[in-house]
Amino acid sequence: MNTHPSPPANASDDTARIGRRRFLVGAGAVAGATVVSSVVPDGVARAALPAGASRFVPLAKAVRLADTRSPSAYDYTTPDVHRIRVKIADANGVPSSATAAVLTVTAVNGNAGNFVTASPTGTSLPLASNLNLLDAGEQNANLVTVKVGSGGSVDVYALEPCAVIVDVLGYYEPVSGAVRGGRFVGLPNAQRAIDTRPALAGTRSFTTVDLTSYVPADASSVVINLTATETTGPSFFTALPFDAPSTEPPTSSLNVSRPGDTRAAGVIVPVPTIDGRRRIKIFTLHPAKLIVDVVGYYTSEASPSSEDGLFVPVTPVRLGDTRVPGGEVGKLWPAWVVEVKPPASVLSRASAIVANVTGVEVRGPGFLTVTGARQPITLTSNVNFSAPHQVVPNHVITPVTATYGLQVYSSHGGHVIVDMAGYFTGSPMVPQRPKWVNPAPPGAPPAWTLRVPRLGLTSAVLE
Repeated sequence: MNTHPSPPANASDDTARIGRRRFLVGAGAVAGATVVSSVVPDGVARAALPAGASRFVPLAKAVRLADTRSPSAYDYTTPDVHRIRVKIADANGVPSSATAAVLTVTAVNGNAGNFVTASPTGTSLPLASNLNLLDAGEQNANLVTVKVGSGGSVDVYALEPCAVIVDVLGYYEPVSGAVRGGRFVGLPNAQRAIDTRPALAGTRSFTTVDLTSYVPADASSVVINLTATETTGPSFFTALPFDAPSTEPPTSSLNVSRPGDTRAAGVIVPVPTIDGRRRIKIFTLHPAKLIVDVVGYYTSEASPSSEDGLFVPVTPVRLGDTRVPGGEVGKLWPAWVVEVKPPASVLSRASAIVANVTGVEVRGPGFLTVTGARQPITLTSNVNFSAPHQVVPNHVITPVTATYGLQVYSSHGGHVIVDMAGYFTGSPMVPQRPKWVNPAPPGAPPAWTLRVPRLGLTSAVLE
Protein backbone atom coordinates (compact mmCIF):
# COMPACT_ATOMS: atom_id res chain seq x y z
CA MET A 1 0.00 0.00 0.00
CA ASN A 2 1.55 3.28 -1.09
CA THR A 3 0.61 6.00 1.37
CA HIS A 4 3.32 8.34 0.09
CA PRO A 5 2.64 10.07 -3.23
CA SER A 6 5.08 10.26 -6.13
CA PRO A 7 5.40 13.33 -8.40
CA PRO A 8 2.48 13.89 -10.80
CA ALA A 9 3.09 14.80 -14.40
CA ASN A 10 1.46 18.22 -14.22
CA ALA A 11 2.73 19.32 -10.82
CA SER A 12 5.75 21.52 -10.22
CA ASP A 13 9.03 20.02 -8.98
CA ASP A 14 8.27 20.96 -5.37
CA THR A 15 5.00 19.05 -5.21
CA ALA A 16 4.10 15.41 -4.74
CA ARG A 17 2.15 13.11 -6.98
CA ILE A 18 0.31 12.48 -4.91
CA GLY A 19 -22.44 3.93 -8.94
CA ARG A 20 -22.50 3.88 -5.25
CA ARG A 21 -23.73 1.33 -2.74
CA ARG A 22 -27.24 2.66 -2.16
CA PHE A 23 -27.13 2.16 1.59
CA LEU A 24 -24.49 4.90 1.79
CA VAL A 25 -25.90 8.25 2.79
CA GLY A 26 -22.77 10.27 3.28
CA ALA A 27 -19.15 10.76 4.10
CA GLY A 28 -16.46 10.96 6.80
CA ALA A 29 -6.59 12.18 8.00
CA VAL A 30 -6.65 15.38 8.14
CA ALA A 31 -5.23 17.82 5.61
CA GLY A 32 -3.17 20.87 6.43
CA ALA A 33 -5.04 24.12 6.91
CA THR A 34 -3.54 27.56 6.74
CA VAL A 35 -4.74 30.29 9.08
CA VAL A 36 -3.28 33.72 8.37
CA SER A 37 -3.32 35.33 11.80
CA SER A 38 -4.10 39.00 12.19
CA VAL A 39 -3.14 39.90 15.74
CA VAL A 40 -5.26 42.47 17.57
CA PRO A 41 -5.19 43.72 21.19
CA ASP A 42 -6.99 41.71 23.86
CA GLY A 43 -10.72 42.35 23.94
CA VAL A 44 -10.77 44.42 20.74
CA ALA A 45 -12.97 42.99 18.00
CA ARG A 46 -11.88 43.73 14.43
CA ALA A 47 -15.43 43.22 13.11
CA ALA A 48 -18.53 41.29 14.08
CA LEU A 49 -17.70 37.59 14.36
CA PRO A 50 -19.96 35.01 12.73
CA ALA A 51 -22.65 33.64 15.03
CA GLY A 52 -21.33 30.68 16.98
CA ALA A 53 -17.62 31.53 16.60
CA SER A 54 -15.86 29.43 19.22
CA ARG A 55 -12.48 28.40 20.58
CA PHE A 56 -11.34 24.85 21.23
CA VAL A 57 -10.84 23.51 24.74
CA PRO A 58 -9.22 20.05 24.99
CA LEU A 59 -10.08 17.72 27.84
CA ALA A 60 -7.17 16.43 29.90
CA LYS A 61 -7.99 12.96 28.59
CA ALA A 62 -10.67 11.36 26.46
CA VAL A 63 -13.88 10.48 28.30
CA ARG A 64 -16.11 7.62 27.20
CA LEU A 65 -19.73 8.76 26.96
CA ALA A 66 -21.43 5.73 25.42
CA ASP A 67 -20.78 2.09 24.57
CA THR A 68 -23.81 0.16 23.41
CA ARG A 69 -22.06 -3.10 24.30
CA SER A 70 -22.37 -2.09 27.98
CA PRO A 71 -25.50 0.08 28.12
CA SER A 72 -25.86 0.06 31.90
CA ALA A 73 -22.39 1.57 32.37
CA TYR A 74 -23.12 4.83 30.53
CA ASP A 75 -25.71 7.59 30.64
CA TYR A 76 -27.27 7.84 27.18
CA THR A 77 -30.77 7.31 25.83
CA THR A 78 -32.17 5.37 22.88
CA PRO A 79 -34.89 7.40 21.10
CA ASP A 80 -35.46 4.60 18.57
CA VAL A 81 -33.84 1.43 17.25
CA HIS A 82 -31.56 3.39 14.91
CA ARG A 83 -30.04 5.99 17.23
CA ILE A 84 -28.59 6.83 20.60
CA ARG A 85 -28.73 10.29 22.18
CA VAL A 86 -25.56 11.32 23.99
CA LYS A 87 -25.38 14.21 26.46
CA ILE A 88 -22.41 16.43 25.67
CA ALA A 89 -22.86 19.84 27.29
CA ASP A 90 -23.11 20.35 31.05
CA ALA A 91 -21.50 16.98 31.76
CA ASN A 92 -18.04 15.39 31.99
CA GLY A 93 -16.26 18.74 32.20
CA VAL A 94 -18.01 20.18 29.15
CA PRO A 95 -19.90 23.42 29.99
CA SER A 96 -23.53 24.07 29.10
CA SER A 97 -22.40 26.82 26.70
CA ALA A 98 -20.50 24.42 24.39
CA THR A 99 -21.35 24.95 20.72
CA ALA A 100 -19.71 21.82 19.29
CA ALA A 101 -17.87 18.70 20.42
CA VAL A 102 -14.87 16.79 19.13
CA LEU A 103 -15.57 13.07 19.44
CA THR A 104 -14.13 9.75 18.43
CA VAL A 105 -17.01 7.59 17.19
CA THR A 106 -16.29 3.87 16.78
CA ALA A 107 -18.62 1.28 15.28
CA VAL A 108 -18.42 -2.51 15.21
CA ASN A 109 -20.65 -3.59 12.35
CA GLY A 110 -23.36 -6.20 12.73
CA ASN A 111 -24.38 -6.56 9.07
CA ALA A 112 -22.97 -5.65 5.68
CA GLY A 113 -23.94 -2.29 4.21
CA ASN A 114 -24.04 0.22 7.05
CA PHE A 115 -23.29 3.85 7.88
CA VAL A 116 -23.18 5.93 11.07
CA THR A 117 -23.98 9.65 11.29
CA ALA A 118 -23.56 12.06 14.22
CA SER A 119 -25.75 15.17 14.12
CA PRO A 120 -27.16 17.82 16.48
CA THR A 121 -30.14 16.61 18.51
CA GLY A 122 -33.35 18.23 17.31
CA THR A 123 -32.38 18.41 13.63
CA SER A 124 -33.35 16.14 10.76
CA LEU A 125 -30.91 13.40 9.77
CA PRO A 126 -28.52 15.18 7.38
CA LEU A 127 -27.34 13.87 4.03
CA ALA A 128 -23.93 13.06 5.53
CA SER A 129 -22.18 10.31 7.45
CA ASN A 130 -19.10 9.78 9.61
CA LEU A 131 -18.49 6.04 9.36
CA ASN A 132 -19.10 3.62 6.48
CA LEU A 133 -18.98 -0.13 7.01
CA LEU A 134 -19.29 -2.69 4.23
CA ASP A 135 -18.61 -6.02 5.93
CA ALA A 136 -20.14 -7.89 8.85
CA GLY A 137 -17.86 -7.57 11.88
CA GLU A 138 -15.92 -4.62 10.46
CA GLN A 139 -14.74 -2.12 13.08
CA ASN A 140 -13.85 1.47 12.32
CA ALA A 141 -13.29 4.73 14.19
CA ASN A 142 -13.35 8.32 13.00
CA LEU A 143 -12.79 11.73 14.50
CA VAL A 144 -16.07 13.65 14.48
CA THR A 145 -16.66 17.37 14.94
CA VAL A 146 -20.37 17.92 15.51
CA LYS A 147 -22.52 20.87 16.50
CA VAL A 148 -24.26 20.42 19.87
CA GLY A 149 -28.04 20.30 19.56
CA SER A 150 -31.05 20.74 21.82
CA GLY A 151 -30.59 19.64 25.40
CA GLY A 152 -26.82 19.84 24.93
CA SER A 153 -26.86 16.51 23.09
CA VAL A 154 -25.94 14.85 19.80
CA ASP A 155 -27.64 11.92 18.11
CA VAL A 156 -25.67 9.03 16.62
CA TYR A 157 -27.65 7.21 13.93
CA ALA A 158 -26.87 3.79 12.42
CA LEU A 159 -28.71 2.44 9.39
CA GLU A 160 -28.32 -1.18 10.54
CA PRO A 161 -27.69 -2.74 13.98
CA CYS A 162 -24.14 -2.25 15.19
CA ALA A 163 -22.20 -1.49 18.36
CA VAL A 164 -21.44 2.22 18.78
CA ILE A 165 -18.83 3.79 21.07
CA VAL A 166 -18.55 7.56 21.68
CA ASP A 167 -15.57 9.28 23.34
CA VAL A 168 -15.31 13.05 23.83
CA LEU A 169 -11.87 14.66 23.34
CA GLY A 170 -12.76 18.32 23.72
CA TYR A 171 -15.31 20.99 22.94
CA TYR A 172 -15.77 24.45 21.44
CA GLU A 173 -17.02 27.34 23.58
CA PRO A 174 -18.39 30.63 22.16
CA VAL A 175 -16.39 33.87 22.26
CA SER A 176 -17.30 37.47 21.49
CA GLY A 177 -13.97 38.74 20.16
CA ALA A 178 -10.25 38.10 19.88
CA VAL A 179 -8.81 35.42 22.17
CA ARG A 180 -5.43 33.85 22.84
CA GLY A 181 -6.07 30.16 23.39
CA GLY A 182 -8.10 27.64 21.39
CA ARG A 183 -7.58 29.08 17.89
CA PHE A 184 -6.58 26.74 15.05
CA VAL A 185 -3.37 27.56 13.19
CA GLY A 186 -2.60 25.38 10.18
CA LEU A 187 0.78 24.62 8.69
CA PRO A 188 1.20 26.09 5.19
CA ASN A 189 1.37 22.46 4.01
CA ALA A 190 0.83 19.27 5.98
CA GLN A 191 4.18 17.78 7.04
CA ARG A 192 5.14 14.12 7.54
CA ALA A 193 6.63 13.78 11.04
CA ILE A 194 7.35 10.04 11.10
CA ASP A 195 7.05 7.02 8.82
CA THR A 196 8.15 3.83 10.58
CA ARG A 197 8.27 1.77 7.40
CA PRO A 198 9.90 -0.74 7.11
CA ALA A 199 9.90 -1.24 10.90
CA LEU A 200 6.83 -2.49 12.76
CA ALA A 201 5.59 -0.96 15.99
CA GLY A 202 5.42 -3.83 18.44
CA THR A 203 2.58 -5.43 20.38
CA ARG A 204 1.23 -3.16 23.13
CA SER A 205 4.00 -0.70 22.42
CA PHE A 206 4.37 3.09 22.49
CA THR A 207 5.96 5.03 19.63
CA THR A 208 7.26 8.51 20.47
CA VAL A 209 6.68 11.25 17.89
CA ASP A 210 8.74 14.43 18.29
CA LEU A 211 6.79 17.42 16.94
CA THR A 212 9.14 20.16 18.12
CA SER A 213 10.02 21.11 14.54
CA TYR A 214 6.36 21.36 13.51
CA VAL A 215 4.50 23.15 16.32
CA PRO A 216 5.66 26.07 18.52
CA ALA A 217 6.00 26.18 22.28
CA ASP A 218 2.67 28.00 22.67
CA ALA A 219 0.68 25.11 21.12
CA SER A 220 -1.87 23.50 23.41
CA SER A 221 -2.93 20.61 21.14
CA VAL A 222 -1.71 19.26 17.81
CA VAL A 223 -3.82 18.12 14.85
CA ILE A 224 -2.41 15.07 13.06
CA ASN A 225 -3.40 12.43 10.57
CA LEU A 226 -2.49 9.01 11.94
CA THR A 227 -2.14 6.16 9.44
CA ALA A 228 -1.58 2.48 10.18
CA THR A 229 -0.46 0.25 7.31
CA GLU A 230 0.66 -3.35 6.79
CA THR A 231 -1.34 -4.29 9.86
CA THR A 232 -0.96 -7.80 11.27
CA GLY A 233 -4.54 -8.26 12.46
CA PRO A 234 -7.49 -6.52 14.11
CA SER A 235 -6.08 -3.74 16.28
CA PHE A 236 -6.45 -0.24 17.61
CA PHE A 237 -4.12 2.75 17.97
CA THR A 238 -4.35 5.68 20.37
CA ALA A 239 -2.55 9.04 20.21
CA LEU A 240 -1.72 10.35 23.69
CA PRO A 241 0.11 13.27 25.31
CA PHE A 242 3.74 12.35 25.95
CA ASP A 243 3.24 12.57 29.72
CA ALA A 244 0.21 10.26 29.79
CA PRO A 245 0.62 6.99 31.72
CA SER A 246 2.30 4.26 29.66
CA THR A 247 -0.52 1.80 30.20
CA GLU A 248 -2.99 0.42 27.68
CA PRO A 249 -5.51 3.26 27.10
CA PRO A 250 -9.27 2.65 27.42
CA THR A 251 -10.04 4.62 24.23
CA SER A 252 -8.84 4.49 20.62
CA SER A 253 -8.04 6.96 17.83
CA LEU A 254 -7.89 4.49 14.93
CA ASN A 255 -9.18 0.94 14.40
CA VAL A 256 -8.40 -1.73 11.81
CA SER A 257 -10.34 -4.93 11.16
CA ARG A 258 -7.97 -7.36 9.48
CA PRO A 259 -4.36 -8.10 8.46
CA GLY A 260 -3.10 -5.91 5.63
CA ASP A 261 -5.45 -3.01 6.34
CA THR A 262 -4.32 0.55 5.66
CA ARG A 263 -6.46 3.11 7.48
CA ALA A 264 -6.08 6.72 8.57
CA ALA A 265 -7.78 8.88 11.18
CA GLY A 266 -7.63 12.52 12.12
CA VAL A 267 -6.56 13.06 15.73
CA ILE A 268 -6.43 16.05 18.08
CA VAL A 269 -4.14 15.43 21.06
CA PRO A 270 -2.68 17.71 23.77
CA VAL A 271 1.02 18.38 23.17
CA PRO A 272 2.94 19.38 26.33
CA THR A 273 6.38 20.99 26.23
CA ILE A 274 8.71 18.88 28.39
CA ASP A 275 12.44 19.66 28.57
CA GLY A 276 11.98 21.99 25.61
CA ARG A 277 10.50 19.26 23.38
CA ARG A 278 6.92 18.83 22.15
CA ARG A 279 6.11 15.17 21.83
CA ILE A 280 3.19 12.75 21.72
CA LYS A 281 3.10 8.96 21.77
CA ILE A 282 1.12 6.37 19.84
CA PHE A 283 -0.10 3.18 21.52
CA THR A 284 -0.24 0.12 19.23
CA LEU A 285 -2.18 -2.97 20.31
CA HIS A 286 -0.82 -5.30 17.59
CA PRO A 287 2.15 -4.73 15.26
CA ALA A 288 1.75 -2.30 12.37
CA LYS A 289 3.66 0.41 10.53
CA LEU A 290 2.78 3.97 11.50
CA ILE A 291 2.72 7.29 9.64
CA VAL A 292 2.02 10.66 11.27
CA ASP A 293 1.30 13.80 9.22
CA VAL A 294 1.08 17.12 11.08
CA VAL A 295 -1.70 19.45 10.00
CA GLY A 296 -1.60 22.26 12.52
CA TYR A 297 -2.18 23.12 16.15
CA TYR A 298 -4.38 24.99 18.59
CA THR A 299 -3.04 28.01 20.43
CA SER A 300 -2.73 28.47 24.19
CA GLU A 301 -3.04 31.43 26.58
CA ALA A 302 0.62 32.17 25.80
CA SER A 303 -0.29 32.92 22.17
CA PRO A 304 -1.08 36.35 20.65
CA SER A 305 -4.71 37.43 20.65
CA SER A 306 -6.63 37.18 17.37
CA GLU A 307 -10.03 36.52 15.84
CA ASP A 308 -8.57 34.16 13.22
CA GLY A 309 -8.78 30.43 13.73
CA LEU A 310 -12.09 30.42 15.61
CA PHE A 311 -14.46 27.59 14.74
CA VAL A 312 -17.98 28.16 13.44
CA PRO A 313 -20.04 24.92 13.62
CA VAL A 314 -22.82 24.12 11.14
CA THR A 315 -25.30 21.29 10.80
CA PRO A 316 -23.53 18.81 8.46
CA VAL A 317 -24.01 19.76 4.83
CA ARG A 318 -22.91 17.97 1.66
CA LEU A 319 -20.60 20.07 -0.50
CA GLY A 320 -19.79 17.59 -3.23
CA ASP A 321 -20.57 14.05 -4.45
CA THR A 322 -19.13 12.80 -7.74
CA ARG A 323 -21.86 10.14 -7.91
CA VAL A 324 -24.48 12.80 -8.66
CA PRO A 325 -25.28 12.79 -12.40
CA GLY A 326 -24.20 15.86 -14.31
CA GLY A 327 -21.23 16.65 -12.08
CA GLU A 328 -17.98 18.12 -13.33
CA VAL A 329 -15.95 14.90 -13.50
CA GLY A 330 -18.03 11.89 -12.42
CA LYS A 331 -16.07 8.93 -11.06
CA LEU A 332 -12.40 9.87 -10.89
CA TRP A 333 -9.70 8.04 -12.84
CA PRO A 334 -6.16 7.62 -11.44
CA ALA A 335 -4.32 10.92 -10.78
CA TRP A 336 -7.52 12.96 -11.18
CA VAL A 337 -8.55 15.94 -9.09
CA VAL A 338 -12.02 17.26 -8.31
CA GLU A 339 -12.60 20.77 -6.96
CA VAL A 340 -15.27 21.32 -4.27
CA LYS A 341 -16.56 24.78 -3.36
CA PRO A 342 -18.16 25.72 0.01
CA PRO A 343 -21.02 28.25 -0.04
CA ALA A 344 -19.92 31.79 -0.89
CA SER A 345 -20.95 32.98 2.58
CA VAL A 346 -18.42 30.56 4.08
CA LEU A 347 -15.68 30.90 1.49
CA SER A 348 -15.46 34.67 1.95
CA ARG A 349 -14.58 34.41 5.65
CA ALA A 350 -12.95 30.97 6.05
CA SER A 351 -9.29 30.02 6.20
CA ALA A 352 -10.14 26.32 6.46
CA ILE A 353 -13.10 23.98 6.73
CA VAL A 354 -13.76 20.85 8.76
CA ALA A 355 -15.15 18.04 6.63
CA ASN A 356 -15.69 14.34 6.28
CA VAL A 357 -14.11 13.16 3.05
CA THR A 358 -15.08 9.70 1.78
CA GLY A 359 -13.71 7.61 -1.05
CA VAL A 360 -16.38 5.36 -2.57
CA GLU A 361 -16.06 2.43 -5.01
CA VAL A 362 -12.34 3.05 -5.31
CA ARG A 363 -10.61 1.57 -8.35
CA GLY A 364 -7.70 0.11 -6.39
CA PRO A 365 -5.45 0.41 -3.31
CA GLY A 366 -4.42 4.03 -2.94
CA PHE A 367 -5.20 7.31 -1.23
CA LEU A 368 -6.88 10.71 -1.36
CA THR A 369 -5.04 13.96 -0.66
CA VAL A 370 -7.04 17.08 0.22
CA THR A 371 -5.60 20.59 -0.19
CA GLY A 372 -6.75 24.09 -1.04
CA ALA A 373 -7.91 24.29 -4.64
CA ARG A 374 -5.18 25.23 -7.15
CA GLN A 375 -2.46 24.73 -4.54
CA PRO A 376 0.43 22.23 -4.69
CA ILE A 377 -0.55 18.66 -3.79
CA THR A 378 1.35 17.70 -0.65
CA LEU A 379 3.52 14.69 0.18
CA THR A 380 0.82 13.45 2.55
CA SER A 381 -2.49 11.59 2.36
CA ASN A 382 -5.85 11.90 4.09
CA VAL A 383 -7.86 8.80 3.21
CA ASN A 384 -6.29 5.39 2.49
CA PHE A 385 -7.59 2.24 0.79
CA SER A 386 -6.29 -1.34 1.00
CA ALA A 387 -8.26 -2.87 -1.88
CA PRO A 388 -10.62 -2.01 -4.77
CA HIS A 389 -14.30 -1.21 -4.12
CA GLN A 390 -13.79 -0.02 -0.53
CA VAL A 391 -15.78 2.83 1.06
CA VAL A 392 -13.56 4.73 3.53
CA PRO A 393 -14.17 8.09 5.28
CA ASN A 394 -11.91 10.37 7.31
CA HIS A 395 -12.16 13.63 9.23
CA VAL A 396 -10.29 16.36 7.38
CA ILE A 397 -9.28 19.92 8.16
CA THR A 398 -8.34 21.52 4.87
CA PRO A 399 -7.39 25.03 3.79
CA VAL A 400 -9.52 26.73 1.17
CA THR A 401 -8.55 29.20 -1.51
CA ALA A 402 -10.48 32.28 -2.55
CA THR A 403 -13.10 31.64 -5.24
CA TYR A 404 -12.32 27.93 -5.68
CA GLY A 405 -12.44 26.21 -2.27
CA LEU A 406 -10.67 22.85 -1.95
CA GLN A 407 -9.45 20.03 -4.16
CA VAL A 408 -9.29 16.24 -3.71
CA TYR A 409 -6.60 14.25 -5.51
CA SER A 410 -7.23 10.52 -6.06
CA SER A 411 -4.19 8.30 -6.63
CA HIS A 412 -6.11 5.38 -8.13
CA GLY A 413 -9.56 6.77 -8.87
CA GLY A 414 -13.05 6.36 -7.46
CA HIS A 415 -15.93 8.48 -6.25
CA VAL A 416 -15.43 11.29 -3.72
CA ILE A 417 -17.88 12.77 -1.20
CA VAL A 418 -17.24 15.90 0.90
CA ASP A 419 -19.47 16.87 3.86
CA MET A 420 -18.78 20.06 5.87
CA ALA A 421 -19.18 20.30 9.67
CA GLY A 422 -17.97 23.88 10.07
CA TYR A 423 -15.17 26.31 9.26
CA PHE A 424 -12.36 28.33 10.84
CA THR A 425 -12.42 32.11 10.60
CA GLY A 426 -9.74 33.93 8.64
CA SER A 427 -8.83 34.71 5.06
CA PRO A 428 -8.81 32.08 2.32
CA MET A 429 -5.49 31.45 0.58
CA VAL A 430 -4.65 32.89 -2.81
CA PRO A 431 -4.53 30.21 -5.56
CA GLN A 432 -0.95 29.50 -6.61
CA ARG A 433 -1.40 27.69 -9.92
CA PRO A 434 -3.92 26.94 -12.68
CA LYS A 435 -6.60 24.34 -12.31
CA TRP A 436 -5.28 20.76 -12.27
CA VAL A 437 -5.40 19.14 -15.71
CA ASN A 438 -6.77 15.62 -15.38
CA PRO A 439 -4.89 13.13 -17.59
CA ALA A 440 -6.72 11.04 -20.16
CA PRO A 441 -8.36 7.92 -18.70
CA PRO A 442 -6.37 4.73 -19.20
CA GLY A 443 -7.23 2.91 -22.43
CA ALA A 444 -9.50 -0.13 -22.32
CA PRO A 445 -7.80 -3.47 -23.07
CA PRO A 446 -8.61 -5.04 -26.44
CA ALA A 447 -11.73 -7.17 -26.65
CA TRP A 448 -11.21 -10.93 -26.76
CA THR A 449 -13.39 -13.87 -27.69
CA LEU A 450 -14.47 -16.75 -25.50
CA ARG A 451 -15.19 -20.01 -27.36
CA VAL A 452 -16.56 -23.24 -25.88
CA PRO A 453 -16.81 -25.60 -28.91
CA ARG A 454 -18.54 -28.42 -27.02
CA LEU A 455 -21.38 -26.04 -26.15
CA GLY A 456 -21.30 -24.18 -29.46
CA LEU A 457 -20.64 -20.95 -27.57
CA THR A 458 -18.80 -17.96 -29.06
CA SER A 459 -18.93 -14.65 -27.18
CA ALA A 460 -17.07 -11.33 -27.28
CA VAL A 461 -15.70 -10.39 -23.84
CA LEU A 462 -15.10 -6.77 -22.82
CA GLU A 463 -13.51 -5.38 -19.66
